[in-house]
Amino acid sequence: MANPAEAQALACARKLLDTVAFDSDGVTIGNQRQGGNGGLLSMDSIKAADQLRRALDHLDAMTEAAQ
Repeated sequence: MANPAEAQALACARKLLDTVAFDSDGVTIGNQRQGGNGGLLSMDSIKAADQLRRALDHLDAMTEAAQ
């Protein structure tokens, strides 16, 4: 099992992938299309990317400290 920092980084990566896919492709809910901003990034994607960056920085710092 991954340590907490690895688990956090993986969760952030998955969230970023989901939000970028939503921005790019959107989803159909019922008969209505939502998202699909033609590749323009939403604030949710920008926030998710920032969360991933912080989680990866934390993971890097833990790895360096362990060496």
